[in-house]
Amino acid sequence: MSEQRPIHCYWDGEVFRPDSPYMVRCADKQFARGEVLRLVDEPEHSTRSRQHMFAAVEEAWKNLPPLLAERFSSPDALRKYALIKSGHCYSDSVICPSHADAMRVSAWGRQIDEFTLVTVNKNVVTRYTAKSQSKQAMSKEEFQTSKDDVLRVVSELIGVAKQELADNAGKAA
Repeated sequence: MSEQRPIHCYWDGEVFRPDSPYMVRCADKQFARGEVLRLVDEPEHSTRSRQHMFAAVEEAWKNLPPLLAERFSSPDALRKYALIKSGHCYSDSVICPSHADAMRVSAWGRQIDEFTLVTVNKNVVTRYTAKSQSKQAMSKEEFQTSKDDVLRVVSELIGVAKQELADNAGKAA
């Protein structure tokens, strides 16, 4: 089946109707006549808000002090680190027989993805992977929360106020 596309409709007081002949054709391709569907109003994501966050992270990355610049290879690496540090991540743990085994497992875990954060606590290895901020993966509200958290973590990391980081990104964007 091809990718599902949103069907733009309007409420006429009794039924939802596609808002153009094109949307009628799209609905005919995607759905069977008489098919019962669940409707959810899903607000559009703000492209400007997304661009602002990426611009702010890139601006911060360009201005990292030398030691931090070595640590983050790209703006994406910095953003994913901030996502993980603010809890917008997945984690999984492995219990190893010894601390030495845990150190070997952690080295392997770091090779899987350059953006993965791996920690070792005694004989437990935990791997953290940032959640995707794509429009498909996060609602508008989830994205806004993650954006605020990313900007907070990045601003703390570079030692500037979150508002200053946000304002400078607005000038750079």
